Amino acid sequence: MIATFDIVVLLGPLLAACGIGVSVYLWRRSRARKAVSYRLTTQAVVSVRRDVGARVKITYDDHVVTDVRLLVLHVANTGNAEITAADFAEPLTVVLGADAEVLTPPAVAETVPPELAPEARVEGKAVVIAPLLLNAGDSFNVTTLVSSLGASNHLRARIRGVSTLTDMGDAGVPRRGWRARLRPFGLFTMTTLATAAYVLPVGWFVVFGGLGQDHAKVVLTSGPSLCGDVLRTDARTVVLKLAGSGALRSLPFTEVKAIKDKAC
Repeated sequence: MIATFDIVVLLGPLLAACGIGVSVYLWRRSRARKAVSYRLTTQAVVSVRRDVGARVKITYDDHVVTDVRLLVLHVANTGNAEITAADFAEPLTVVLGADAEVLTPPAVAETVPPELAPEARVEGKAVVIAPLLLNAGDSFNVTTLVSSLGASNHLRARIRGVSTLTDMGDAGVPRRGWRARLRPFGLFTMTTLATAAYVLPVGWFVVFGGLGQDHAKVVLTSGPSLCGDVLRTDARTVVLKLAGSGALRSLPFTEVKAIKDKAC
């Protein structure tokens, strides 16, 4: 019985504090977070070696081109909050390089959801995607043929709440971790779990920790120990029927150090 009582006194508040701490942490993590990730890949379609470049010419619509590449841009909202068109101070822009030339109008494909309709256009040496609404999980691809693509091609933008764009490289869209999977539970559920972390040990003590115990020894924090039958226990008091006299004593929970299951 002493172990049961000590668990209530020490472990109950500790579990409650841990539960509240987890609730606060998950609540902070579940707040609106904007994030835009992208992957920019290129694939050679046709090119001419330098040693034969003067003898072989490649034309596209009767226009001489060199090192033609298929450029594919993948963009995704990987945060947990929507990004509106008004959030764009500068649009999504693929910088192609000083010598680059876009050969085909940018085409949009593989949109999620299907009704997503980004607008892509060519502006000088860049491909520009017009500001649009991107809900959490939305994504799309933009493809185009480019000649003489620069080595430093990259995506840039200025979006409210997004400090930097995340380059996914070849890794793909980041997977949802355990924190993201717990966010739908919300603050209310986590607070309920924190409360249960304290209530359950106390309840366990009330149900199994002394009701109807015969001849228990109650050790007090100060003064002599008492002997009798424990009639009732709860989170605040212990009711004891003293052996011999039969008098009832209601002891504050804070004054009881331990209750031992043995005759005294």
